[in-house]
Amino acid sequence: SGRAGRDGLGADCILYYRSADQPRLSAMVGGDANGHNNLKEMVRYCEDLRTCRRVSLSQHFGQEFDAMDCNQQCDHCQHPEKCKVEDITQETHSLLKFLNIQKDNKEKMTLNQLADAWRGNGKSPAPSSCVTKRKKGEVERIILQLLLEGIVTEKIAHTAYQSNSYIIVGPEARTFQSSNRKITIDMLQEEGKRKSGGEEMGGKKKGLPKHIQNVVDQLTGLRTQLAAANTTSDGGKFLPHQILSEQGEHLSWIDLTVHVDLISIAEHNITSMEHLSTTIGQTKAGRFGEDILNVMRNIQEFYNAPASTVTKTSTSTTKTPVTKTKAKVGKGNRINFHEEIDNDFE
Repeated sequence: SGRAGRDGLGADCILYYRSADQPRLSAMVGGDANGHNNLKEMVRYCEDLRTCRRVSLSQHFGQEFDAMDCNQQCDHCQHPEKCKVEDITQETHSLLKFLNIQKDNKEKMTLNQLADAWRGNGKSPAPSSCVTKRKKGEVERIILQLLLEGIVTEKIAHTAYQSNSYIIVGPEARTFQSSNRKITIDMLQEEGKRKSGGEEMGGKKKGLPKHIQNVVDQLTGLRTQLAAANTTSDGGKFLPHQILSEQGEHLSWIDLTVHVDLISIAEHNITSMEHLSTTIGQTKAGRFGEDILNVMRNIQEFYNAPASTVTKTSTSTTKTPVTKTKAKVGKGNRINFHEEIDNDFE
C-alpha cells in the first residue's frame, strides 16, 4: 500500500491470500515462536470478515481508531451484509472426534488433507458421523479459526527435503469439550443471497434508469479523456477509475467494490462545486471539477429541467438527436460536448 492515498486520490490496496497459504508459511517459520505468533496475527487479520480494516491496523500499532471515521473506505465497512454468523460448535466436536481417531491410528494430516478427509474424501476419509457437508474453502477457514483459538494446533515435521505442518488436537480442546462453550464463525454469504454493489437478491443485475445511465455514459467518456490528458504528481499516467470510479467495477474474486462516484453524480444531478467536493473529495474536485460540472450543465441544459427534477422518471419515449461535438481535453480545459442522448425515461 506504500504511498497510496498521499496524493489525495482514492486507492485500492489488494491483499493476495488464501487459507491454504498458512501451513506453508508456518513450516517456513520453523521453530521461531515469535515468528509463529506474528503469522497467527496476520492470519487472524486475513480471516476476519467483519472488523474495520483501519481499526485492525490501528490496534496492531497500539493506536485507537473509530470505525465510524472509516467512512466506508474499506471493504468490510462498505459491505457489512456480506457475511453472516454461523454456529460451528457441533462441527468442532466432530472434528476433534476425528482427530482423536487419527491419533489412535497414528495418522497425521496436513490442512489440505484434513479438509478433504473431514468432507469424506481422500485416502482416509472421516467416518460418516464426523463428516461435514461444507465446501472445502469453508472447512479450511473453520480449521484455521480453531487453530487461532488453540482448539487445534500444528506439529511441524522436518524431512531432508521439506517441512510439513500437521493439524492435531490443541491445548484448549479439553477445556472446550468439558464446557458449554459456543463457537461461531463469520462466513461469506453466497452472491445470489445478498445484495452487493449493483446486484439484487437472486443475483439479478439492477439496471439504472435510462436517464441516469445516459449521464453515467457521458461521465465515463469524460474520465477516459481526463485520464489521457493529465498526469499524476510523480509524472505517471492516471487510470480512468482514479478520476471517477464506477459502481459495478467489482472484483468478485476478492469481494472488493470501489466507490460509486459516477452514479452518485448522475443520480444527484450534481451541478455545484460544493456538492461535487463532498462526493468525490476536494482534491479531485479542485483538479477535475470544472470539467465534470460542465458536462453536467450541458446535460441539464439539454433536458431543460431544473436540478430538482432531472432525476425524476417520465413516460416519454421520444428519441431526440443532439449534435455530437467533442472538444479536446487539456489540463484545466473545460469539456464541452454533447452526445446523442436517449430521452427514454423509465
